[in-house]
Amino acid sequence: MFKRILAAFDGSPEASRALDEAVEFARMDPETTLFVGVAYDAISLESNVFHQNVADIFSTISDVGDGKEQYRKEIEEIKKHVPEDIDVRLLVKVGSAGTAIRDMAAEKDCDLIVMGSRGFTGMKSFFFSSVSGDVVSHVKCPVLIVK
Repeated sequence: MFKRILAAFDGSPEASRALDEAVEFARMDPETTLFVGVAYDAISLESNVFHQNVADIFSTISDVGDGKEQYRKEIEEIKKHVPEDIDVRLLVKVGSAGTAIRDMAAEKDCDLIVMGSRGFTGMKSFFFSSVSGDVVSHVKCPVLIVK
């Protein structure tokens, strides 16, 4: 089915539910690679950090300044959702979320993106751009938006 899945993760409840769905897709085929993508706007991180073992991520990160504790919390949350038998890689990009997700999916040739929805409706959806809407309109692979 899907061999290269990107789950966008920002620590929100919607992103956690999306990660759970991505894990379920990854369980369908032991050859599937699950990429968990995290985007930061202003934190000074290595631009691309790729790891098999999410627990070891801090051993190769340059100083992340004030964002380090938030980053650690997100890593711990990801570890809660992804079982050890899943081939998981963490992707970290600095930049806007929509652009970072699109770039990660393209760079890793993903055939599915799974992401959460903030659920804006009515006038809010008119005034606030949606990361999921941005991604859906600019990628070629299927995108599953989880509420």
